[in-house]
Amino acid sequence: MAKKKGGFGRFLGAITGTPYERLLKQIDKLVDQYDEDEEELANQLESMVDQAGDAYEQESIDEEEHDLIIEAIEEADPEGRVFGKLGGDEDA
Repeated sequence: MAKKKGGFGRFLGAITGTPYERLLKQIDKLVDQYDEDEEELANQLESMVDQAGDAYEQESIDEEEHDLIIEAIEEADPEGRVFGKLGGDEDA
């Protein structure tokens, strides 16, 4: 039987959230931080695309979470860019 996560590790997990939640919070923070500087915001969001890809490769987030993060980045991007998603287009 697997040992239940306990004590301090569980406490830290509750504070920091999942990798998916941390990435979403970071996007919101960037939008607030670079509200006046659209060029820098665009650069920072492009970096977040790389971070989302890295998190997926490290299996910290799954395919669906990756695509949701990319959608959040696209919505926040002042240049209106579209970034690659992993999942197939299910809206067709």
